[in-house]
Amino acid sequence: ILGRHAEAAQRIRQAMAELDASNPTRAILSFLLWLAEPQTPLQDVRKAVAALPPGVEFTWSFNEIRPFIAQLPEPRKTRAQCFITFFETHHDGDRLDTCLQ
Repeated sequence: ILGRHAEAAQRIRQAMAELDASNPTRAILSFLLWLAEPQTPLQDVRKAVAALPPGVEFTWSFNEIRPFIAQLPEPRKTRAQCFITFFETHHDGDRLDTCLQ
């Protein structure tokens, strides 16, 4: 994603095509695609999160893309931070929805 949006989007789409909707990695890739392609609807990411099974655990760290996210315009920056908090901390869809609003 960092500076090579088109290439990142292509690779993300390829990887997503190989993953089941309930795979936690697919939800994260959906989020990364939203970051790489601003025209991607926010609802696409939310749908990917909603498809996750209850109690899903994530092992991803977003430290490498935090500087990129910090420079996003509002409200995109705040929404990106909501997703990161969801993935890293609370895993609560209702809390995510509240944050996104």
